[in-house]
Amino acid sequence: EILGVAAGRLPRLPPAEQLCSERNAPLPRARKIAATRAATDSLLCQIATTARQLVTSEASQLDSSLRAAVQLSGVPRPAAGGQPRRGLPTERQLVLGVISNQRTPKTREWIRSTYMSEAASLEGVLLRFVIGRHGLNQDDKKRLRAERRKHGDLELIAASDFAQAGGIFSCIDKLFEWFPHAVRNYPGAAFYGKADDDSLVDVPRLVEMLRPAASLPNVYAGYVQYDSFIRDEWKHCGWGASPVGAAHGHTAACPAGR
Repeated sequence: EILGVAAGRLPRLPPAEQLCSERNAPLPRARKIAATRAATDSLLCQIATTARQLVTSEASQLDSSLRAAVQLSGVPRPAAGGQPRRGLPTERQLVLGVISNQRTPKTREWIRSTYMSEAASLEGVLLRFVIGRHGLNQDDKKRLRAERRKHGDLELIAASDFAQAGGIFSCIDKLFEWFPHAVRNYPGAAFYGKADDDSLVDVPRLVEMLRPAASLPNVYAGYVQYDSFIRDEWKHCGWGASPVGAAHGHTAACPAGR
């Protein structure tokens, strides 16, 4: 049923008179199961429809914001073919790091077979899996070296991974280290980005959305979240979906003076 929803074949609930033989009579077991399945399918359809609407709305808002920024800046929009920012020594448009870890080789294989293979045909786009090299045991290192030799798409950076500090903490550490690592190792790109390995990235659409802003001197785009992180204690606090919410969260949840 879920594949049917994803493919656009939206199931419909049967009329009420088909579900009940009499107004107050109990349904037979088979019909109860059918009614439950129909109700579940209907809910899945509503969720899928809402998700599509949210994604379309957010993409449209981001695209409008980028276009508005270009207009306000007075910087000419790049040609349709897409040009790098002025003065850049390279025509690389996007370096995208996919935050991963030593525990998820199958996830990386899935990504290689889906959106990474599609992105390989895009000129000026480079995708890399980002893994922290601190805290890896010998077996982890051996497996990752073999995977790196086979695929050539792993970036082992100076950050922690699950063996040293797990969960959100290793993700934050890798996020902090990825951007300077990317600039040092792949200098001159128009944009540097980050995604998680549990996300499906539409890379061609992302590149097209960023293209109008490629001439701007400073661009920070995406789903922006705000948080405080106490690095020496491996603790985060004060998360918020807006600066105001994060400021309130910092006051309420973070240690005084930190």
